[in-house]
Amino acid sequence: MHASFSRNQLAGSGLAALLFLAPGCAAHRTAETPPAPASSTIPSCTDEAKAAHVSGKAVIQCVIKATGDVRDCVVKKPVPLMTEHLVDALHRSKFPPVVYKGKPIDVAYTFTITLDCK
Repeated sequence: MHASFSRNQLAGSGLAALLFLAPGCAAHRTAETPPAPASSTIPSCTDEAKAAHVSGKAVIQCVIKATGDVRDCVVKKPVPLMTEHLVDALHRSKFPPVVYKGKPIDVAYTFTITLDCK
């Protein structure tokens, strides 16, 4: 079984990009380096997903808040029997805040999570 959203997987993803949402700023900046979680709950496969031998990549877009919390997730590419479980795990994760001009800000981030539930 493999289910994670590690820094290496995010860095290797073509979708790994941060959008800095600076208040009052019309333009968005993109960062090359994905955020590393300060704490994360790496999800294990559900019993149903194991029984069905689910595998694939989930793509979930969220906002990493200035507090480091993950919120406002939107599933772009689901994985059967695991999507809700993955979103819950992301919501339990904590990231160091992204700082822009000396202040922590909210950032949009796309997580690509590889699963192999065998």
